[in-house]
Amino acid sequence: MKALQWGILCAGVFLWAGCNVIRPKAQTPFGHYYLDSSGNFNSVDRVVLLELENQSTQIELSAQLTQAMADGLEKKHLFSIHTVNHMDPLWSRLNLDEVAACSEEDMVSIGQELNVDAVIFGTIKRYRSYPHLLMALHLKMMDVRHGRLLWAMEQVWDSTDRQVELRMQKYFKKEIRRGYQPLDWEIMVTSPRAFNKFVVYEIGQTLPHLVPRDHSLTMPDQKKQPILPFELSQDPF
Repeated sequence: MKALQWGILCAGVFLWAGCNVIRPKAQTPFGHYYLDSSGNFNSVDRVVLLELENQSTQIELSAQLTQAMADGLEKKHLFSIHTVNHMDPLWSRLNLDEVAACSEEDMVSIGQELNVDAVIFGTIKRYRSYPHLLMALHLKMMDVRHGRLLWAMEQVWDSTDRQVELRMQKYFKKEIRRGYQPLDWEIMVTSPRAFNKFVVYEIGQTLPHLVPRDHSLTMPDQKKQPILPFELSQDPF
C-alpha cells in the first residue's frame, strides 16, 4: 500500500514538472572585480579613459571599444569622461604605454598633467567573433589625486556560456526591447557591435550606484550624494 502511495506521489511530481517549465535565472554577472569600499567616488568628477591595450588580432577593436566604454559610462552621469588615444601627443609625452607599471607618484603626476581626478586603463586580453563571440578584459580605475586603486575588474564574456546568454536576454529586454525582429535578443550573439554594448553595460554595473549628477552645472556648495550599499569583492588583483 505504501509503495502504491509513493508511486502515485512520484507520478504527480513528474506530471507537475512536465506542465511547468523551470526556467533558469541569470546570476549576478560580475566574476572578478574590486571596489575600494573606503574610496570617495563622490568626489570623482573628471575622468580620462585611456585607449585600451589590444592583445587581440582585431586591430580596430581598441579604439572602438574604448569609445563605446566612454559613451556607456557617460550615460551613467557619475562623472565626466573623455578619452586619450594612442595618437594623441599626450600619449607619448606622458609615456602612457607604461601606465600599468606606474608608481603612485607617477600616477599623481599623470593626473596633474591631464587635470583629472581618476584614470581608467586596461587591456583587451582576448577577442573572438567566430565561431562565437568572446571577449576578455582587464580594467583598472586609479584615483590619481592620491595614487590609489578605486576599482578593477577582470572578466571573460563568452556568448556560448549559459549564464552569459541569460544575462544578454535580460539586458535586451531591459535596455533594447524592440527593433531587431526576427532575431530579437539573439542579435546579441550575432552582432559584434551589440555584443560589445552588452559588455560595456556590464562593466558599468560594477561601478558604485551613486545618485547621478549633472556635470553641466557647477555648484561649489552642492553636497555630494552618499554612496549606496554595493556588493564588493574582497581582494584587488
